[in-house]
Amino acid sequence: MSVRTWVAAVFTDEEASSPAGSGVLVADGQVLTSAHVVPQDGPCWVRFPLSDDAFTMFRAECGGRRDEIEADVALLALDRPQPPDVDPAPLARVKDAALLGTRWSAHGFPQGGSFATQAAGTVGAQAAYGWVALHTDSRHPLAQGFSGCGLWLFYDGAPSKGVLRGATTRP
Repeated sequence: MSVRTWVAAVFTDEEASSPAGSGVLVADGQVLTSAHVVPQDGPCWVRFPLSDDAFTMFRAECGGRRDEIEADVALLALDRPQPPDVDPAPLARVKDAALLGTRWSAHGFPQGGSFATQAAGTVGAQAAYGWVALHTDSRHPLAQGFSGCGLWLFYDGAPSKGVLRGATTRP
């Protein structure tokens, strides 16, 4: 699938015009994102901006979260089925050591923007707690608003999927 309709925009307020971060539809009715993107208590809202039904807002409840240095994840349960053209993302686990130099791309909503932006680059060296460095070579760098987005990897010629915890930039 060339259009990644499983990309989710995650909002902390139903009336918000800009997402707090991104997410990935990982199973029917379930979005994986970063825990720091969603409120501690109460609902959040999700849109699928690359789908044919981009403006429908879905209420979501956090079904589980880990907000720690080694795991910053939250699983959101949608209040109803996602749009019919949105299928769960293909997921795969790849060993960190095998990723060095692998191409990646991601969709996020930097600087509070309403439109998805794509960043891309290569995977760098392993970091602490199982994290890896991501080097960007695209026009758009990773920035706040990419938190929770899916990381599309091109590994051994076949695309696979992981989740990006957060993003920082350097001046």
